Amino acid sequence: MRPAFTSLRLAAATAVLLVGLTAPAAATDTLALEGTLSDDGRALDLSWPPARNAKATVMRRPFGSAGPESWRTIQPSELTGFSMRDDTLEPGQAYEYRIELIQPGREALPKIWSGSWVAGRDVPGQLREGMALLIVDETIADAIEDPLATFAKDLTGAGWAVVRHDVPRHDAEDAAQNLRQASDLRQWITDQYDAADGPRTAVILVGHVPIVLTGLQVPDGHDPHAVPSDLYYADPTGLWPTTQSPDGVPQLLPSQLPAPIPMQIGRIDFANLDPAFGDETTLLAAYLDRNHRWRHAQMGERRLAYGDDPNLRVEINALNNIVGKENVRTAGHDDSGDQPYLMGIDFGEWNGSTYAGLPPSHAIFAINFGSGKHRFDGGNNPMTALLAQPGDVLAVGWGGRPAWQLHGMALNESIGEAHLRTVNNGISAAGRVPPDYPAMGNYDWDRPPWVNLLGDPTLRPFPMAPVSDLSAMRQDAGVTLTWTEPEDAEGTMVLRAPDMGGPWQAMNGGNLVRGSFTDTDPHAGAVYLVRAAGLAQVHAGSVHRLAQGVFIEIPAR
Repeated sequence: MRPAFTSLRLAAATAVLLVGLTAPAAATDTLALEGTLSDDGRALDLSWPPARNAKATVMRRPFGSAGPESWRTIQPSELTGFSMRDDTLEPGQAYEYRIELIQPGREALPKIWSGSWVAGRDVPGQLREGMALLIVDETIADAIEDPLATFAKDLTGAGWAVVRHDVPRHDAEDAAQNLRQASDLRQWITDQYDAADGPRTAVILVGHVPIVLTGLQVPDGHDPHAVPSDLYYADPTGLWPTTQSPDGVPQLLPSQLPAPIPMQIGRIDFANLDPAFGDETTLLAAYLDRNHRWRHAQMGERRLAYGDDPNLRVEINALNNIVGKENVRTAGHDDSGDQPYLMGIDFGEWNGSTYAGLPPSHAIFAINFGSGKHRFDGGNNPMTALLAQPGDVLAVGWGGRPAWQLHGMALNESIGEAHLRTVNNGISAAGRVPPDYPAMGNYDWDRPPWVNLLGDPTLRPFPMAPVSDLSAMRQDAGVTLTWTEPEDAEGTMVLRAPDMGGPWQAMNGGNLVRGSFTDTDPHAGAVYLVRAAGLAQVHAGSVHRLAQGVFIEIPAR
């Protein structure tokens, strides 16, 4: 029997030499796919818009693989000019497809389209997430201590080993001092990463943690400028030497990522917003409360999405995989109504300050686009404004240049993993390689340092309701835990640790139990973590998931 929950180890990256500036070039166009997985999980049908005289090539690999060498060209049992059937799938495995459509042209170069898809039935979930580094701006820590404590507990209850670190606030007046503080923080993160033994590492920046500027780039097609990059913190091996801007301001040198990024990273920061949005710490507390409600499945199960921008066609096409084409609406961030959406992809309003008076978006995950929006260090940034609205948004990225590769979220991949899939596209420890996903949007951007994620990177699209009514009773046989499971639970996993800091040991051999569990060898002062487990039926198939954990402590006698 295949395990319902597995772990994966991320290898550290290796440093590479810097190369020249990005040169925008004609990119492979995006191919809109539609797919249906059979009920038994053994056959997948994919289709795409027909193109005259075009020849389709089908590539497949295990989902989670990376690098161009991992793709294998397959011969589907059925293949036409605009559809295919692969009937060689096995339940319990996840598959990733890439369809390339080549149309001979009258010119020297043919027309090429490329599309991606994931599918799988009974796909194993993740029991152990890894280490979460919770980096907090020390100037706001006291004001949001209670929400921060809840957030840290939620991360622990989701399988993360949490390490908190408070740091100085971003110094806008002294660029050299700010760079020194950022360098110190990066070294601390690297030390934690090197010492970690979990499957992955996530870095979550809360508050106005130091922002670094790097390179000289034109990702939005306007004047060259240094770009803000939180990816600097998530790169433990790349070379990021310092230089000076044309104005003589200290900054970092790389205009391209010097190495693959192995750590998920996201920023929750409302420091530079108009007072009309609200007080900075009030916005942080509201965000963390919303985050808590999403993790505990209190915001409803969401299977709708909206998208409305020709510059974001790669991201919008991914919605077909995540929620199904029939569940994708044509709408934008400020005109989608109050419908509860899972994802929203749109250009959005260009002026960030106006978001304070616009109808809020009710998408959990949002992609924004437009000139200057990638510069989250500026005042009233539109991406930050989306996150600050009194709606539902929990994560925002600047899409299109390059396109975000979101399709893995169809099998409950986190937004942080989708972020890494995007920034590492076409870069390996050996240097520049052919991209895994050649459809990058309107421009074939090379190793972009400006692709940042605003929000919590560890969030997944299909949360499950936790157990309720958890109680514990001492008996002669030991300690008996009882609880009420949600209706869609297949069982419950019970873990134990000497305290909230872990380490957590799976009880009952890691096997699921139903409704109660007796620990016949209880430890004084132990803490139990109880997590419901269930199979989520999604458009891409089905995937096992664990609900947010509920804790109970057994006091010492």
